[in-house]
Amino acid sequence: MVTTQLPQVLSELAEFNLRRFGEYTMVYYEGQAYTNTKLAEQARRLGTGLQMQGVQPGDRVIVMLVNSPDVLVAYQAIARIGAVVVPLLPVLKTSEIQHIASNCQPRAIITNLPLVATVVQPALEAANLPEPAIIIALGEPAAVREAGLVSYSELVTNSEPLQEVAQCQPEDLAIILYTSGTTGKPKGVMLSHHNHIHNLLSAADQDYLMADTINPPEPGLVALPLAHAFGLSVGNLANLSSNPIVLMSRFETQKAFELIEKYQVQRMPAVPAMLVAMLNYPDAARYDTSSLKSVVSGSAPLPESVLWGFQKRFGATIHEGYGLTEATTAVSGHRDDMVIKPGSVGKPNGGNEVRIIDTEGRVLPPKELGEVVVQGGNVMLGYYQNPEATASAIRDGWLHTGDVGYLDEDGYLYIVSRIKDLIIRNGQNVYPRDSEEVLGQHPAVLEVAVVGVPSAQYGEEVKAFVTLRPGHTVTPQELMDFCRETLANYKTPAYIEFVEALPRNTVGKINKRALRETASQVSPSIPFK
Repeated sequence: MVTTQLPQVLSELAEFNLRRFGEYTMVYYEGQAYTNTKLAEQARRLGTGLQMQGVQPGDRVIVMLVNSPDVLVAYQAIARIGAVVVPLLPVLKTSEIQHIASNCQPRAIITNLPLVATVVQPALEAANLPEPAIIIALGEPAAVREAGLVSYSELVTNSEPLQEVAQCQPEDLAIILYTSGTTGKPKGVMLSHHNHIHNLLSAADQDYLMADTINPPEPGLVALPLAHAFGLSVGNLANLSSNPIVLMSRFETQKAFELIEKYQVQRMPAVPAMLVAMLNYPDAARYDTSSLKSVVSGSAPLPESVLWGFQKRFGATIHEGYGLTEATTAVSGHRDDMVIKPGSVGKPNGGNEVRIIDTEGRVLPPKELGEVVVQGGNVMLGYYQNPEATASAIRDGWLHTGDVGYLDEDGYLYIVSRIKDLIIRNGQNVYPRDSEEVLGQHPAVLEVAVVGVPSAQYGEEVKAFVTLRPGHTVTPQELMDFCRETLANYKTPAYIEFVEALPRNTVGKINKRALRETASQVSPSIPFK
């Protein structure tokens, strides 16, 4: 009988994995195979190396790397010495890094050598840190030394394996994840070890984790940024199974199909933009995707036209979920043993409670729209060095998500809109997703985003930004007529603008803030009569 104790803190994840499953290939990356044993050994060595560089428990360590096995190693090494991981996307600009560094005051930063001179050093200098951060760079060791930096590869190679793991408590700060900053400067979301472990175990089958038998491996394709909340959770979750990860440095549609075929990928976490790209890839039929059976979609609403189209074309079931960084990624989802309700984001995960409240804080009954609030072991500790924002987000023990939604009579959650995306036209509430779902069903429409624009007559008016499928044409008036067949007049876009591509943030979510700024000019479109 297996007696492996479930992990309580992040530093125990790799050791749990080794005890539970033995040695196996954990990651495939750029044609190379990496065993769980090798990755754990590198994490132990890097942990020692970080200690030799003066990193202490509680120190913040920025990890700013493209997806690679080194990211997984770095996260584990930092957890083992009791320091705090600060994941950053390597596409951030100098000003963004400067703000984050000023806020979290890192003791060290692990990054790629080419980024150091261009963005990292200027950002750290402008941040006015009380003591210089140690820069540990991936790259040719000689070139790294010549730049006066610490070589990552030499740190791993030359250090002895860490003998003693720091004694962390479940409620200790483990990770600071910075929000995308679409509503202002990024805020540092403080997540504890317990937050992450609770999040992982609520998504895993604990009977399986403690069972005598181990299921056959089901390879998963991971193209999500490991520096983002969704990707970070997926990377950690890999330790609770023997399913290998096929890791991509970044998502590329053709390469994704190649890897699915080569490794017989069965599972894939994704954001809607990835599924849209795969669904509309003209050469998809060239690849054998018959192994793909399950896709978890999150981070942004998934249009139903994409859900149905993807499932029909590839035969894989899509499990849509919902979460936010402040709730350690996952709040609800569809699981294998649940009835899937298209349009919903499943039921709250184990140990989480979800309510829908009105503006007065009253709990609303099923089917009534209100703000989604969350309580449970997944709710953040707060925002780093920002008590005012923390007090605004967490009230009476409930996290106020800023999302509008409802629960049905079976407890399934439906997300309708962000509160800030709500359009109020002549006193009527317009939820952009209603219009987006209808427009997305038109055969000429590839993607659509709806925002509110100023109106002297109605306060706000509805405007849609539309990208068309290659080879298709349609007029704005034809799309308006199409909408009116299903939507009330006040929900039908008054303006439709065709664009080559919709603006997105670093994880592929449509940036509606940028669209609202553009839309306030109300140009190349046709007014609704």
